[in-house]
Amino acid sequence: MRALGDQRERRPRRRWAVLSRHLLVCALALAGDLPTTLGADVQVLIASEDSYYMQAVASLREHLAALHPGVVTEVDTDLKADWKAEDLLVTVGSDAMVRLRAEHPQRVALHLFITSDSWLQQRAGDPGLAENPALVFDQPPRHLVALTRALLPRATTLAIVLGPISGKHLNQVHGEAEKAGFEPLVGALSADANPLATLSPLVEATDAALVLPDSADFNSAVARWLLQLSFRARTPVIAFSRAYANAGALASVFVTPEDIGREAAGILDRWLKTGEYPRGMQYPDAYSIATNPAVATALDIELPDDEALRARFEAVLEALP
Repeated sequence: MRALGDQRERRPRRRWAVLSRHLLVCALALAGDLPTTLGADVQVLIASEDSYYMQAVASLREHLAALHPGVVTEVDTDLKADWKAEDLLVTVGSDAMVRLRAEHPQRVALHLFITSDSWLQQRAGDPGLAENPALVFDQPPRHLVALTRALLPRATTLAIVLGPISGKHLNQVHGEAEKAGFEPLVGALSADANPLATLSPLVEATDAALVLPDSADFNSAVARWLLQLSFRARTPVIAFSRAYANAGALASVFVTPEDIGREAAGILDRWLKTGEYPRGMQYPDAYSIATNPAVATALDIELPDDEALRARFEAVLEALP
């Protein structure tokens, strides 16, 4: 088993944390505000030590410590056998979720930094997963459509680029596009499809192109072709990550690892106080928008400032039926 941090310091730090927690419990008991999950620690299993996972964990720790100073949050890359029955479990990354469900399917855990697709895929063969809470990091298709409308109020046609995994969202994103006043044209790509043959006529026939997240390999392959073809056709792309906007999309809407950690701390706060947690998958409340001013200038699109764009985006969301 390999834990994060300096293991030589871990044991004494834990003794002080436990002592502090007992003092806090005494204070809460005197105040009549004793939490339901008395004595619980938070055990976090991460898929790897990639920077975005660690950013989410750091944010979770920071915000949870402010809410529950006496609760210990431990982080590991390996499954642990010494978790207490009352400990609250958290996984970060789809691999961590799959490993925990395989080894401890009876344990409820909060699953973070997974996509809605990975949740649905795991749940298909693991019905008990539905009793777990999950906070996915992809944005709902509704947000991508709303951002497109906020930036391009006069656009009438919208290309929707889907891959083998994201294709399951076809009906949802198609319906959202129609609600926003677009005529959607769908480009569904298989894993072995020729992106050029599908994307070239699609972007030339539409006012904007929207792309949903798929597998990492698929995302990378499609991004290269989509950004080149759309720029040549002067068709702006709306995407799902900051990296896409940096690479040449007009704009993206996404959630940051810090926001995932903050919202996860809120779920754990409720769990610690009441013993209750939301069941099933939920999208994050938070979102961030990134734009590419150089692309906007090249395509003769006037970008509003950040505050105005956020206001427009939220107004479109509120207006959608």
